[in-house]
Amino acid sequence: MPGLLLYAPAPALSRWTYGHVGPCTLATARPHSVRLSWRRVLPRNKAPPTISKAGRQNVASGQGPQDFLTVASKESPFKDLEADVLEDLYHQGQDATLPSGHKLAEEGATPTACYVLLHSCFLTRNGEAFQAKAGRVFNLTELLLGETCTSTVALAAASQVFSIESAVFKQMLQNTPQLQQILLKDVSQQLAASQASSQEQQQLRTQALQPFMMPPPTRGIVGTSKFAQRTKAQVMHAAKDPLRQPVLIFGEPGLEKDNIAAQIHYRSSKHLEWPMLRFDCAKLDSQGSQLFGRGSKQGLLHWAGEGTLLLTNLHKVRPAVIPRLQHLLACGTFGPSSLDVKVLADSGSSSSLSSDPQALDPQAPSADIEEEEQSRARLIFTAEKKVPWIEELVTQIKMAPLRVRPADVADLQKLFVRGIAKSRGQGSLSLTPEAVLQLESYSFPGNIKELQGIVSRAALQSPESAQQLPEEVFWMAKPPKDLLKWNLLSRGAFPWLKPFLRSDFWPHQLNHNFIIYVYTFIVAVLFLGPQDRPHNFALTAFWGYWWPGIFLVYPFLGRIWCSICPFMIYGEVVQKWRLAKGATLRKWPHAQVEQWGGWFLLALFGAILTWEEVWDLPNSAALSAWLLLLITAGAMVCSWFFERRLWCRHLCPIGGMNGMFAKLSMTELRSRQGVCSGNCTTYHCYKGGPAEAPEGLETGGCPLYSHPAQLTDNRNCVLCMVCLKACPHKSVEVRLRFPASDLWSGHKALPSEVALLFLLLGAVYVHNLPRLLAQLGLGAGVLESPHLHVAATLAVLLAPAALATTTDTLMRAVAGRGSSKPKLKPFLESSYSYMPLVWGATLAFWLGPALQEGGHILPRVTATVGWDSSAWMPAFEPHPAVTAFLQHSTLLAGAGLSALLTLKLTSKPWTAWVAYPATIAAFTAELWYLMV
Repeated sequence: MPGLLLYAPAPALSRWTYGHVGPCTLATARPHSVRLSWRRVLPRNKAPPTISKAGRQNVASGQGPQDFLTVASKESPFKDLEADVLEDLYHQGQDATLPSGHKLAEEGATPTACYVLLHSCFLTRNGEAFQAKAGRVFNLTELLLGETCTSTVALAAASQVFSIESAVFKQMLQNTPQLQQILLKDVSQQLAASQASSQEQQQLRTQALQPFMMPPPTRGIVGTSKFAQRTKAQVMHAAKDPLRQPVLIFGEPGLEKDNIAAQIHYRSSKHLEWPMLRFDCAKLDSQGSQLFGRGSKQGLLHWAGEGTLLLTNLHKVRPAVIPRLQHLLACGTFGPSSLDVKVLADSGSSSSLSSDPQALDPQAPSADIEEEEQSRARLIFTAEKKVPWIEELVTQIKMAPLRVRPADVADLQKLFVRGIAKSRGQGSLSLTPEAVLQLESYSFPGNIKELQGIVSRAALQSPESAQQLPEEVFWMAKPPKDLLKWNLLSRGAFPWLKPFLRSDFWPHQLNHNFIIYVYTFIVAVLFLGPQDRPHNFALTAFWGYWWPGIFLVYPFLGRIWCSICPFMIYGEVVQKWRLAKGATLRKWPHAQVEQWGGWFLLALFGAILTWEEVWDLPNSAALSAWLLLLITAGAMVCSWFFERRLWCRHLCPIGGMNGMFAKLSMTELRSRQGVCSGNCTTYHCYKGGPAEAPEGLETGGCPLYSHPAQLTDNRNCVLCMVCLKACPHKSVEVRLRFPASDLWSGHKALPSEVALLFLLLGAVYVHNLPRLLAQLGLGAGVLESPHLHVAATLAVLLAPAALATTTDTLMRAVAGRGSSKPKLKPFLESSYSYMPLVWGATLAFWLGPALQEGGHILPRVTATVGWDSSAWMPAFEPHPAVTAFLQHSTLLAGAGLSALLTLKLTSKPWTAWVAYPATIAAFTAELWYLMV
């Protein structure tokens, strides 16, 4: 028989057949229990049969049919007839066993007979199963009133039935006034009772549903992104689903999931006849009585009828209610709160009721169930995250957060702005293009609700007569880390700056029409001019101007030196010549250079510092020229083989130092991630490409293969402005920010970069090596021996790294012995707190020659060509005390900033990181002594 489920004890599993019956799956039987039960499985949108205990016992006991006279005199509408009329009626009909499926009535047809059931049996009405008791009469009302059948009724199993043909029954009505009078009276009473019951039920339904009624959706799905289009298609499919399968809509808060659920209901064919209800799962009690009912009090599932029931916050539902919801979804039936849905498992622990739909047998009713009801309601759930225990039982619609579909922001804000304009009585209201870009670049943690709130607050800040909302009133649409940043390219800031940076002058024409010739001239003077600093202005410019100059620039413009670097200008010349000859430049070996490039430039920088100290490069013009040519050769060789600027990003020692100290800068170049992901499809800023409307220019792509939306620090941005020129969407910004914010806002810590940091700190001590050796009691003989000089230089270069590492190790060992062991950041991350000290110490040292010699540049220009003009050529030199003050102030500023940065990077009290400030103080004290 369809819909028959068999349950048996575990030892009997081999003797029973287990399998899928209807929409439910039979689970493992309860051990040591024997139960034989059955349940008809019906579609969710069909009315349930009412199956009483007495009915079950009657069927199970095999009670046979009774004769018509016995049944009619007790249970049927004929019970008030006199005995002779009843006897005459009996002789006009006949008893018969009708087969399963026999139609007692057919919708729209004239009844052929009047039928009386001689025993309780099961039938179907328009496909819905129900149970009828002995004495139930069919087609009586239709024959009395001369109407057609309103539904199709058929036997669900072979049954004993008494029948009287329609013509015979009508003839008896005419010939027997008593029969007609009694039957009409009975029918009238039934109709009146039915109407009263219907009105009472409708009133009760209205009272029960009123607090939960849900209004129509406020708007459709707004947007043109692929996510919006996908959601529209899923909503339409769910709304037109003929089976009305349950739906789960999940996504982050603020995505208006209730509005999506309302669209499913109001786009369906049931919305005109049945309401939509809403209830919060977090408010369900431990038995779910508000939903399933309690005792004789009906729940929302009963009153909802064929409407739609929206259950919000499914992820907050009580664990005890989960099995009942699984049962409802699996079989479409429910009972009042006394229903105890059993979990057929070896253990009765509460953990088995949690999240595994396979552990639940939805067909296992408790022994005390009087009846179960079939749910006809369409169920829609919403949740803020995936709900594993329901995944197999529903159709899922995942709502994409607004941050991954910024292309929809423009359409949404237009909708909200139109509503504001309408409420104000304005003809039009819009946002400026800059304001739209500001919104598209924001991540919107609160999604659509937050966007609506931001637009509303921005409108409140503007005069009601305003026709446009500017960018300034959307200050709240910034992530917390960007609140203190100011876009220097914004309208009204510096009107000349953006046209200048987008022009061909910066930096292409500047490099190829000026820098390349100045650099060539400087190198020639170093080779051909006098070899000492007092008589060679190029040597003074190199060590007195350029070297301290780039350290002065780091806190302001970061790595901007690399955009006008003469080394790579010659590399570009080589690439241009190679391409003109038809050569194809190679792609970068990214994995190899990412792994080894930092260590290569570290070793090269160490070799240069050793060469500088032992061979006294600052006082040797030719050797200084060879140093410049060595770096230029590296750039040219890399450019011969590889595209773009491989040397600059991965191998150049000066580039590595610039990239590291650029993290201290108060400016940054970034693009708005939301604008890029929502509007850009070409990525010309990264790959290069032709001009793109409305304002994108033709470029070759980022020379360092960096996308401005993916930059987490300044290390790989040289401010060449290629991305600013290529972007057609006004996404690229040059921002003023808090100095060194890269170091605590997501920069990538690199071992090779930390090693370079301590190497440069050691270089400051190397520059004061004679005094340091004297302090240590070592004679000048160390400097006279080249081998000892090299060994001493390398030892001093490595000493700061060794001291900092040792101090950190001892600090962690001591901290680990205490009762409360603080969780300390790795040395690789915390060691960046030394960066301001290294920058300040290096700049403090080079300020000496810059201030003492820089003012003598004019006499040295004439001295380079053999003309002594020191007697009359102007020269400037501050008092030695002023120079010392500036050096010491710079050193102390670097030390103080390092101490503050330690606290910022570690987010721990000083007691946990006392070794770091102590080490910074020790480094500073020694440098103070050496520089004085």
